[in-house]
Amino acid sequence: MVEEPLLTLIAVAGIGLLLLAFVLNHRKRVVRFTYTYNGLNLLGAALLAFYAFEINAMIFVAMQIIWVVVSAYFIVKKAVGK
Repeated sequence: MVEEPLLTLIAVAGIGLLLLAFVLNHRKRVVRFTYTYNGLNLLGAALLAFYAFEINAMIFVAMQIIWVVVSAYFIVKKAVGK
């Protein structure tokens, strides 16, 4: 079990990364299907999945894992060049 202050920091970091990707995309600083955009989404969702697991919010875990898988898919797709 992770200590409460660290767990809160993990959640805040995850939310911050997802919001950063969102804002950068809307301000046209990054575009979808880039390593930056999908990397921010992957890392943010992974942190939130961990947080959700720790607080036993399994439906939220499932949603974040889907988010991680989709982001990873687009990172791999770009790396392979298709």
